[in-house]
Amino acid sequence: MLTRASLKNPYALFAICMIVLVLGGVSYQKMRVDIFPEIKIPTILVTTFYRGLSPSEMEGAITLKMEQRFVEASYVEHIESQSLAGMSNIKVFFQPEYSIDSAQSELTSLAYSIIRLLPPGVFPPSIYKFGMASLPVGLLSVSSESLGPKEIRDLAYFTVRQQIATIPGISFGPPLGEKVRQITVFFDQQRMFSHTHDRTGVV
Repeated sequence: MLTRASLKNPYALFAICMIVLVLGGVSYQKMRVDIFPEIKIPTILVTTFYRGLSPSEMEGAITLKMEQRFVEASYVEHIESQSLAGMSNIKVFFQPEYSIDSAQSELTSLAYSIIRLLPPGVFPPSIYKFGMASLPVGLLSVSSESLGPKEIRDLAYFTVRQQIATIPGISFGPPLGEKVRQITVFFDQQRMFSHTHDRTGVV
């Protein structure tokens, strides 16, 4: 039936095709092009730092405790986590209909309510809206055959980082993978308690 109508009205069919072609060309020229299009999946990234702990220790002391607390949030779809040396990353995915701002506010409240249950001295968690726009577009590595780990870290943090900060419109985080001098002290609990001291008092 459609073929028969097209054969009877060739000029009308030609006009319709031309309209579609013109409108398609105009729409293509006005179409917004974005390298990192925004995907409407409410996702929050929670990062917590605590130097001196191995990945397994970070998982038991921080990551698992925070995951258990984040389950209490509304409209949670699922949770992913990664524990690194001195760093815990938790991604909380929410249902698409839930507001990303409400999700961030709720997780911020839950994260700060559990700080008292985490190891003493832990840094307050950083809570970000996670999306394509927050992914890094480049990674810069610093290496040297003559400098030691501490010198490389100082070079990246105090020199390279300051130079990058002067570039208009750029956003970056702290260097990763650096080696910071650290002193670990092991206490004899029986002797410490016999002198009525705790770890805080000794330090």
